[in-house]
Amino acid sequence: MRRMEAGVIAGLILGFAVATLAEVVTVTTYYPSPRGVYENLRTTGQTTLAEQGGNVGVGTASPTSLLHLSKAGPADLTLANSANAVTGRIFVDSGTMRLGTTTNHNLSFTTNNIGDRLIITTAGNVGIGETGPNQRLHVTAGNIKTEGVGGAGGEVHIYNTAGAGAVLTKLLSKSTGFGVDVSGTERLTVSTGGNVGIGTTSPTQALDVNGAVRIQGGSPAAGKVLKAVDGSGTATWDYATYAP
Repeated sequence: MRRMEAGVIAGLILGFAVATLAEVVTVTTYYPSPRGVYENLRTTGQTTLAEQGGNVGVGTASPTSLLHLSKAGPADLTLANSANAVTGRIFVDSGTMRLGTTTNHNLSFTTNNIGDRLIITTAGNVGIGETGPNQRLHVTAGNIKTEGVGGAGGEVHIYNTAGAGAVLTKLLSKSTGFGVDVSGTERLTVSTGGNVGIGTTSPTQALDVNGAVRIQGGSPAAGKVLKAVDGSGTATWDYATYAP
């Protein structure tokens, strides 16, 4: 009897030693399951996977990154803060990858451990350097730069589709200055020398107008002309007088 007890104890010790020296533990579920359903694998406390290096795959036996999630169909990863009821989701479907919140909370991007570099509110407004954007794009404490292909002048397009006809306005940055294009025609030009052109893209004077000019204000009337009233350039409407 004692020999049997000793043998059992030795076997248990040997079996435990072999188990502790094993490098890989494989948990296999069978289909169909012997018990009719698949069992869950649950851990409590801290769980470490691939501690000695290697990749972890979920839904794939050939993970290509530290954590590789794969599914034959839409796949997603959900992050939730249950204390504040905030839930975020990374989702991949047949043609698009989506990143955002699934609860009524903003989405924020950080760099260098500084929060809210870029924020998208629940209303869809985007803030850069601004945590409370009240327009579709709201930039604070910074500039916006546009640059064309190959360093050429950039353009800002403002498109209005309301009303009877659509109007496209372009703000143009050119080698010769700045321009405002409305519906395909450059209506206003500011040259690099500071001249302003209306109806001309090559102004040669401080104000160069190609077309009629209308000046309102004061007391304009038929037969009146603008008459200088002082040496500083101030003028007012008055009837022309001629010396005898």
